[in-house]
Amino acid sequence: MCEEILTGGRITASVVRIGDTVHRSPCGNSGFVREVLSHLERRGADFSPRWLGVDERGREVFSFMPGSVPDNIGEFTDGQCCAAARMIARMHELLSDMPASAPGQTVCHRDLSPCNFTFVQGMPSGIIDWDAAAVGDPRADLAYAMWMWLDIGNDERDPALVARRMRIMRDAYGRFSLEELYGVMLGEMARVGRGVFPTEEQTLATHRWTQACRDWCERRLAGVLPCALGRFKGAMSAAVCQYIGRCHAGDLCLRERPLSCPGNRRYGAAAICFANCVEMYIHTPGANAHCPAG
Repeated sequence: MCEEILTGGRITASVVRIGDTVHRSPCGNSGFVREVLSHLERRGADFSPRWLGVDERGREVFSFMPGSVPDNIGEFTDGQCCAAARMIARMHELLSDMPASAPGQTVCHRDLSPCNFTFVQGMPSGIIDWDAAAVGDPRADLAYAMWMWLDIGNDERDPALVARRMRIMRDAYGRFSLEELYGVMLGEMARVGRGVFPTEEQTLATHRWTQACRDWCERRLAGVLPCALGRFKGAMSAAVCQYIGRCHAGDLCLRERPLSCPGNRRYGAAAICFANCVEMYIHTPGANAHCPAG
């Protein structure tokens, strides 16, 4: 049977498909990856490949995960982001009782980019490329996924939309606060930026990219994120209104709208308000982010 070279994924090279199986050279973490995938199989997971053994050439053999794999990160819908976060939550739950996991820890994939997901009919259906799996903090896995799925740091992204989708992913996952996930995400950017890659050019390019992502968060996302957290539902404090009143439309993708809050009296009816998604959280009593995939 002929071999078909597979593309996609973010870590593993020289991967081929033979029928309904995938063959690839082992990595330094192969032993642990086998334990992880075997554990998931025993727990009934349907989103991970099965480890099937070793072929005559010493390559590891896995079940083939049907679907397409994105070539790069990009724009994904609310529903896709929500489904991915739910899958990540399920993965963390199933792996939290592995012997290596201490209380509060789980086995993390450590590269939950969309490029390591398979998609069937446009929705995430499986997780591939487990070479970096290790015991760790589930917040780091989720925060990294937010960074990748929302393409955070791309100047073409609307920070208000990014903030809303961060909340969607957090709500779909079902644990942790956006405040802590935002902080952990900045830490993940720093961690990746410290990485050493096969060439000096790759290492420098990654460092510049991760630093640009952190700068984008501080410059554009930090200003809209507090409102997306839902901390200021109902009437906003005068201090928050003062902050909004001093913002400029070009800085944080804002637009002029009347603010129905007491502090707005100091700045007039045309005070600047955060864009559509934040209005929903702040100005609609009891508003909440509902999962589009739900």
